[in-house]
Amino acid sequence: MGSLTDPAGIESFVDIAVAGDYAYLACRDHFRVVDISDPVQPHYPEGGNQGYLAETADLVAVIGNVAYVLDSLSLKSIDISAAASPAIGTTIPLSETSGILVSSDSIYLWSDTRMTILDISAPLSPIILATHDLVQIVDLKIADRLLLVISDSIHVDEFRLFDLTDPLSPAGTASFNNRFKPSTVLALSKTQAFIGVQYGMEILNISDPYHPQHAREIYLDIDSISSARNLTGNYLYLFGHRGWDEDAQYFLTILFAGRLP
Repeated sequence: MGSLTDPAGIESFVDIAVAGDYAYLACRDHFRVVDISDPVQPHYPEGGNQGYLAETADLVAVIGNVAYVLDSLSLKSIDISAAASPAIGTTIPLSETSGILVSSDSIYLWSDTRMTILDISAPLSPIILATHDLVQIVDLKIADRLLLVISDSIHVDEFRLFDLTDPLSPAGTASFNNRFKPSTVLALSKTQAFIGVQYGMEILNISDPYHPQHAREIYLDIDSISSARNLTGNYLYLFGHRGWDEDAQYFLTILFAGRLP
């Protein structure tokens, strides 16, 4: 549809979050806001710094008027209420982190073996609540207060479900063998988990989080699913590829998933 050429190096972006009329880019050595209200003609916000902030950024998540940006050593809160002039809020030193999820009142950060939960009731001033050791985290997703973790190590290959009602003491509800490798959590609701695997997708019934069940397998003519977005509540948008290296073909597959409660 549209494209944006950035002489300042937008091609270096490594992560993106979209909220409303704006896209928020983590570009390694800076953070950038792009106005996408007209998707055919994306552009930088007028005035101020044109959405530019000279802060290192590898991962980004957005909720409300705050963007949370991770680099290798810290988590930063950024005030984005004025899109043209994003401003740094708080910087929290951290050990190495590989993922971030944001809910209405909490941030979940994880590395290979550890998950950190932060309180964001004061959005620009996150506070670390707890850190929990987990086994070889491959991927995780959160829906409401339910956490699904995929672990993958020499000794453990499994899915694990946790109740996060008390973030200081996550309660394990169930664990079961991961039959399919490699795998990633594509989407999670209160009743279903959609797991991306090499041949396609596995659907889990987690309506009873203490007794999850394998519900269905969907075979797709692909080699890997790289990511997914549940954009409408009814459809899963899967991004993947067939083939490898210079022969790879990249594509978007749209699946009707039913409304996810």
